[in-house]
Amino acid sequence: MKGTTTEAKSTNSYPDALKAKVYDYQQQLIREDEIVNAENMRNKILDIEKRKHILVPIFQQHNDEIKVLIAKDYAAATLVRYETSLKHTIDFMKWKYKISDIDIRKIDHEFITSYEFYLKSVCKYCQNFTSKYIKNFGKIIQM
Repeated sequence: MKGTTTEAKSTNSYPDALKAKVYDYQQQLIREDEIVNAENMRNKILDIEKRKHILVPIFQQHNDEIKVLIAKDYAAATLVRYETSLKHTIDFMKWKYKISDIDIRKIDHEFITSYEFYLKSVCKYCQNFTSKYIKNFGKIIQM
């Protein structure tokens, strides 16, 4: 708006304030190690919470679903195996990273190989058991 009235100054300052807000949101995304793109910026501006991909709740939900399907699609031993796998995963994260949970998107090759080493060395499993637990873990990650 042209002019020096209070209304004109107020209207003209709005784009600057919006630009500053967008810059702040961009910095937040960078600090949170998120990708700066249109979708993430829109979610920040509109205060839409991004769906979390946290390992333990996803693993637990999977185990709860198996529990319901025992005798229909799964054997009871399958549930025991997945519950043991969840316990080993939690123990591994505490042992290696000193954390109780992790975002699935941050699980990489190093995490998997360290988990395999943990199962063989700390838990003292042979290759067959280690492979089964890694396979169970992989199913959860693919979900």
